Amino acid sequence: MNKQLPIRVVITLNNNNMKTIKLSVLALCTMFLCSCGGSKQESVKEVAPAVDATTLLADDGPKYDINAIDGTAPVVELSIAAIGANMAEMKYDKSNLEVASGSTVKLTFESKATDPAMPHNWILIRKGNLDRIARKGMEAGADKSYVPSDDDILVASKLLGPNEKQVLTFPAPPAGEYQFVCTYPGHSMMMQGVFIVK
Repeated sequence: MNKQLPIRVVITLNNNNMKTIKLSVLALCTMFLCSCGGSKQESVKEVAPAVDATTLLADDGPKYDINAIDGTAPVVELSIAAIGANMAEMKYDKSNLEVASGSTVKLTFESKATDPAMPHNWILIRKGNLDRIARKGMEAGADKSYVPSDDDILVASKLLGPNEKQVLTFPAPPAGEYQFVCTYPGHSMMMQGVFIVK
């Protein structure tokens, strides 16, 4: 026979962000699960470990391989340029790019910027990771062209100065919506866009 225990739940909200909830709720759930059922041979269920947002966004499928180009796939040629003479004007000349699933993408990235102090890159990433990748890019530093090592980065150019150009050839990722961004410090807010695979 199960005893009914009085349960008091205390929820404390942090005044700064109103999101912090004490572990009392977890204790309540644990007590509830332990008090349910009447058999003497009760099964014990393990509680899954907590995961952070990065883990939740991780791709469970096979990893994207930039070198897995199908020689028989149709080739889609695209071009995109970094433009603008200063921080206020800088942007990509296109905010959306679209390709067909199963195609090979041949992307010409060019910097038409005029200030040598404003280099740019083009990085294709999984959607929802833009701010995190931009922060990690700053941490990666100039030696790595502000391109961090991260599984959510699918394709990355080198850092281009004025009038420099790079051709990137890669297999289109699985159908879906992706993002592209410049990770040079201070550029990600202005230099970003959507990459759609249909």
